[in-house]
Amino acid sequence: MTDLYVSTTGSDSNAGTQASPFRSIERAADAASSGTTVHVAPGTYEGGFQTTTNGVTYVSDVKGAAKIVPGAGNDSAEAWDNRGSNVTIDGFEIDGSAYQGGTPWLFGVYTTGSNSVVKNMKVHDIVHTDGALSAAKSGGQGGAGIMGDGYYGGTNIKVIDNDVYRIGPDNEASSLVHGIYMATSGEVTDNEVFWVIGDGITSWHDASNLTITGNKVGWVHGAGVMIGAGDYYNTSAPHDYSKVTDNYITHAAKGIEEAGNVGSHIEYSGNTLVGNETDWVL
Repeated sequence: MTDLYVSTTGSDSNAGTQASPFRSIERAADAASSGTTVHVAPGTYEGGFQTTTNGVTYVSDVKGAAKIVPGAGNDSAEAWDNRGSNVTIDGFEIDGSAYQGGTPWLFGVYTTGSNSVVKNMKVHDIVHTDGALSAAKSGGQGGAGIMGDGYYGGTNIKVIDNDVYRIGPDNEASSLVHGIYMATSGEVTDNEVFWVIGDGITSWHDASNLTITGNKVGWVHGAGVMIGAGDYYNTSAPHDYSKVTDNYITHAAKGIEEAGNVGSHIEYSGNTLVGNETDWVL
């Protein structure tokens, strides 16, 4: 196992050791191998990068103190695009509010690797401008604060204990832009999701076998939690065998909703629905 280090005082020509850290997360990702932990020191780092190596842990050594922001020449729709399996992304802030030009961020964290984990993150101001929303609509890809995607075959993606908020421009509504978006199996647990122009927690494409529990969702233009499947990537099976339990949902257009192709083994229990326009659409 290897430890690599990133710091705002480092250089990408350094060795990546604690005494000689890299400057960018992207450079550390290129140097990492399975079993590596990449330690990122407090500071501000440019996002719009992709990580591909399996088995890497990326950690902000001080929770929330390593902030990822757009660069002036950003050319990626994702702040952090992870394609590696068994990857953990832990404790960063992703702040899309200071858009400087280039490609607008449509996703804060986009992860497709099997058994990947996104946890202890603060993700906000994604699809931040009207121009970004137009890009999300015209391209048909939509957007999200955090997306666990099965497009490349990934399964069992976990999204745990994150704060996701201000997803989409103020005073807008969209069925394509969501707080947490799951398109495969996995877990969405203990997140707080607020101020979203679509659903707070949504599921579509190949979503199934999800555990959605202990989340707090509020002030969303769509559903607090939406269970659905359709527009498939790799299957035609209904969304089934998911558990939606012990969530608190308030000020949503719909508290909990089913849509598309849904099976008969979805479990709902212990959810608190308060102040929604409609609590249930099943």
